[in-house]
Amino acid sequence: MTMTESAIGRLLDATRAILPLVRASADAAERERRMSAQVARAMAEAGITRMLAPRAIGGLEIDPITQLDVIEALAHADGSAGWNAQVYSSCAHVTGFLAPEVGHEIFGRNPNAIMSGTLAAPYGRALVVDDGYQVSGRWPYGSGCQNADWLAFTTGVYEGNRPRLDADGLPEQRIAIVPASSATIQDTWHVNGLLGTGSHDLEVQGVFVPAGWTFWWTDSPFHPGPLYKHRWWLLAHGAQRLGVARAAIDALYELAQVKKPTRSTILVRDRPLTQMQFAQAEALWHSARAFLWDTATRLWERADAGDRLQMKDLALARLANTNASVVAVQVAELMFSAAGGTAVYTSSPLDRLFRDAHAAAQHATASLPTYEQWGRVLLHAEPETLPRQPGPPLL
Repeated sequence: MTMTESAIGRLLDATRAILPLVRASADAAERERRMSAQVARAMAEAGITRMLAPRAIGGLEIDPITQLDVIEALAHADGSAGWNAQVYSSCAHVTGFLAPEVGHEIFGRNPNAIMSGTLAAPYGRALVVDDGYQVSGRWPYGSGCQNADWLAFTTGVYEGNRPRLDADGLPEQRIAIVPASSATIQDTWHVNGLLGTGSHDLEVQGVFVPAGWTFWWTDSPFHPGPLYKHRWWLLAHGAQRLGVARAAIDALYELAQVKKPTRSTILVRDRPLTQMQFAQAEALWHSARAFLWDTATRLWERADAGDRLQMKDLALARLANTNASVVAVQVAELMFSAAGGTAVYTSSPLDRLFRDAHAAAQHATASLPTYEQWGRVLLHAEPETLPRQPGPPLL
């Protein structure tokens, strides 16, 4: 067994070991609108929060397929925990683009450090100053921020009051890493799904960030592995959604064994409509999972062998990701409907799973409108010639 195989085995075993704690903590996370420090610490000690960080700085640098497995398992136990694990591991991935001495400051000094933040859009400004940037802004969706040691933010780059433009004439962006202690958490996470993520707004004002603590996705990564050639962590969004959907199927299965609908003498499992809905849900879930896992596996094998992935390859991976998100909602709705009136009570697991699936599907990374983006690339014979869009690369 290679070192990588051994690390993967340990990570999967450690993930399975904390699932009882994740399940037991889910109700409290829902009430308190945040993930507990105990669960966050367990994730960190298991290696989940640094699984995409380079081995050279204390990370696990595991393959993206293993990340899908880990996130799916956690989301099956609790959708909010799976979501935060996806955010933590995704933010840790940025250390592949930072100089090793910076990465050591983050994970070398504290192997159980947790990184969170908002990588999606440039809500803040990075004002160019000597030797770095002065960063200010307010970012929504700071998932798991209460347990973070470091935060990563996407910013627009400014020189004075003007945005700095890149070589293509588009506004330049950078991701800046700051200590979590430099940010103020604004209590904004009053929502109806994924309550336990604690995805409050985060605000920083005039924080100096050295140039070496910033980067952009088009920069050459400091670490040479294939994990840092693409933003593989984006595909974990689909894994989180499918973990929730699988939990909905399992919850309906358990209910169907014992519940008799109102004015009925048969169990839910014996109703033809329920049988049809359950079969549809299983088919949808297995198809979406196979599309995502198989596409990710095939592309990872090519990247690991040194192949250069084309835009259509990347668009197909993102399509599989979006499909997983959309299908998860369909599955949750089928199982919620099949459960009847039982599902509307907060005591029913299907209530939370229904809300979590819909909340997750709103994220811009894999929401319904992204079908248009992936179709745009797939429909063109030479998508590389399409005008460059502002923002990060496709994958």
